Amino acid sequence: MKRITLLAAIAAFSISSIAVAGPNYTYIDLGFVAANSEGNEDTGGFVLRGSYGEDLFHAGAEIAVGELEGGKGKGESGYGQDTSGYRFYFGINPAVTDNIDLIVRVGYRADDFKGDCPESDGECYIDELSGFFTYSDDREIASGNYKIEQEAVFLELGTRALVTEKFELNSYVTYSNGNTKIDQPLIEPGQSGKDSFAQWAYRVGGEYYFTEMFSAGVGLRLVKNRDRESEFDIKDAAEGNIYARLNF
Repeated sequence: MKRITLLAAIAAFSISSIAVAGPNYTYIDLGFVAANSEGNEDTGGFVLRGSYGEDLFHAGAEIAVGELEGGKGKGESGYGQDTSGYRFYFGINPAVTDNIDLIVRVGYRADDFKGDCPESDGECYIDELSGFFTYSDDREIASGNYKIEQEAVFLELGTRALVTEKFELNSYVTYSNGNTKIDQPLIEPGQSGKDSFAQWAYRVGGEYYFTEMFSAGVGLRLVKNRDRESEFDIKDAAEGNIYARLNF
């Protein structure tokens, strides 16, 4: 009887240790992202992420590829685009309690959007006032292909909490400040083609640990753009993602 009691005590202590060990910061994961934004700009893609953590500090990076409205030249009126981007950051993760960490990160992100001038033979540009495609017979443009580039620095605050030994809840608030650069064929002569934006993003998610090494998670992210100068900077968007993760 004493032996059974001792084994039960050891098992209980082991489970408790897992529960208060805190979230892991060394991992690699692959996820699928689907989003919807104002104007019915549906998009989807894949994201590969990795992170390395050591005590109080961690660093991470991600690479993403996807399609907006079905990809380049597709979708309604031909406004579809191919998308790609990357992000990297450095952060600290002090423990608030035994199983809750505070996250503070700073980082940089960059994104590309490639498309075709819709329903045209290449003679198109973005109207300065309306922000829509305009056509002109007296402009000589070699190609209907265009590219829009975005880059920004960001500050991210969040929390990660192991509510049980198997389940984690997390939340993040991210502020980004950057600029949008529009490819020359899409702008009128004399325009710079470079506009600034400020963006707030809010994310909540959960992660389930099947084993110590393997876990899977879901998340919902809401984006609010402020101080937009370019019509290509989406005002509001909702993004959902699901991922599988290997923890090390």
